[in-house]
Amino acid sequence: MLKESTSNYQATRLSPKLFAAVRDYAYRTAGIELQDGKQEMVAARIWKRARTLGYDSADEYFGAVSRDKSGDLQVDLIDALTTNFTSFFREPAHFDFLRNQILPKLRGRNQFTIWTAASSSGEEPYSIAVTLIETLGEAAFRQAKIFPVDLFAEHHDLF
Repeated sequence: MLKESTSNYQATRLSPKLFAAVRDYAYRTAGIELQDGKQEMVAARIWKRARTLGYDSADEYFGAVSRDKSGDLQVDLIDALTTNFTSFFREPAHFDFLRNQILPKLRGRNQFTIWTAASSSGEEPYSIAVTLIETLGEAAFRQAKIFPVDLFAEHHDLF
């Protein structure tokens, strides 16, 4: 049993060369920086996609991604490497910081824009809007513009 689990563990790791290639690819295609220490996360996500799509190895899957002319496998890889989790007020400390540190400094401005990356299906910008209204009251409707963006086109039509 121990030998089998060790074998399965080896089968889900990435070689340093493959991790470097994936890291470079993610940065070049989507601006995603995969730091050292993310090897296990990247390996788990790549192996999951490789198995799901019927590839025998992570190297085989990444080779197919690299050769894909349609872009479908490229989007698949980047999607696998991103968090893809959203919820209202997902990081409470961030909203506390916005409410207590940022908004008091912006209160007197006529207008300001808040850019929110990785907006996915919209929970983050809506959470920002609620925080603005709670903090600035009706003035938020005149003062603030929220500019949500996401990597994937399927999310763009939500805003």
